[in-house]
Amino acid sequence: MQTAVVSEGGYTGTLSLKTSSCSAGSGNTSGNVAMISPTSGSGPSLTVTVTAEGAGQCTFTFQDANGQTENLTVDVTTTTVVVNKRNRTKPSPRATPAPASVTPGAPNPSAGAKPLPKVAPVPKSGSLKK
Repeated sequence: MQTAVVSEGGYTGTLSLKTSSCSAGSGNTSGNVAMISPTSGSGPSLTVTVTAEGAGQCTFTFQDANGQTENLTVDVTTTTVVVNKRNRTKPSPRATPAPASVTPGAPNPSAGAKPLPKVAPVPKSGSLKK
């Protein structure tokens, strides 16, 4: 449902639905396109609710007591959504690595590497003295 406003500036009389003309769109087998309510009310502005029923287009013509008309055109589109069920598999469990510990200056026994050189700590000032 959506709302629309039919208005005629300065007019305070009754605005009434005079005619409606709808043409069903592709795939609309019922022929119903949209309904509107209320079909009459006081000007200068009449807020109406449009309820979509099927694809197509409607023109609703409102008229005042003086014979002046205002057209409200409504386009209704529909989208069909198809959800295909997919077979999902559970992910294979991942091996959890063993915790590692590193000791500065100690060799890595699994890689046969040499000990890492010791690094001088950087003072809080961020610069090293030469």
